[in-house]
Amino acid sequence: MEPPVMTIRQIGPESPITAGNIHRITVGETSASLFIPEGFDSQKPTPIWIHFHTADWFIIQEYQRANYKLPILNFNLGQGSTVYSKPFIEIGTLQPFLAESEKHLKTKITDLNFTSFSAGFGAVRNLIQDTEILSRLKTVIQCDSIYGSLDPSIGDKRSVLPEHVNIWQPLITRAINRKSTVIFTTTQITPETYAGSWEVVQAIVEKNGGTMKPADPNTSASKDQIYPLLRTFDKGNLHIWSYEGTDAMAHMTHPRHLAELLVITQNSASTP
Repeated sequence: MEPPVMTIRQIGPESPITAGNIHRITVGETSASLFIPEGFDSQKPTPIWIHFHTADWFIIQEYQRANYKLPILNFNLGQGSTVYSKPFIEIGTLQPFLAESEKHLKTKITDLNFTSFSAGFGAVRNLIQDTEILSRLKTVIQCDSIYGSLDPSIGDKRSVLPEHVNIWQPLITRAINRKSTVIFTTTQITPETYAGSWEVVQAIVEKNGGTMKPADPNTSASKDQIYPLLRTFDKGNLHIWSYEGTDAMAHMTHPRHLAELLVITQNSASTP
């Protein structure tokens, strides 16, 4: 896989959702939007893509930009990882949303695929602890969307809390063994009070006996003048791509290239 170029991409203003219909699904106090594209074939079981943390109109546009014509379930719950992790603390809490989606789709859901931005990682981190969900996961793409606490026992040295590294291991193992495709993209943003995305992925790589390597300077992603690709790690179907950028625009640029990431995974899946 060749990482995409993270060029600055302006979006908006908000535009109407087209080429399909939105259905609101509410379970308890949590609501999500199910997008069913025009021409969807309800006569056969279907995979579904589930996104965490982005406005409906934009995330649907990204999937449409990638020419995806599958159902999309979007959870746009607000700010902060807690609002995304809380609904999925208990095992089995995604299943009611899937069951309600199947009623609207009029067919069974087969494979699951997750994408997330920023705080949306809180949902993914909890959901991969559910072995039934994990066994159905085919693709996970997290756009600058993996954070953790700092280990207070280390003193002044920044180190990711081990439990916030270990908790990802079920997904990491699955990707390394080529049972799922997993992509993490990161900026170099280093929050004062918690671990940045680049720090968490580095800790994950080290836990799995690897090291982040300097990016190939000949790739297009490495040649971007503002947010070049800096470091990479690839093992099995696990791909970690760490880009330059320490400002808010760097953070926002990653979900604005979700379409390119979707195309990459689609092309990879179709390559024998």
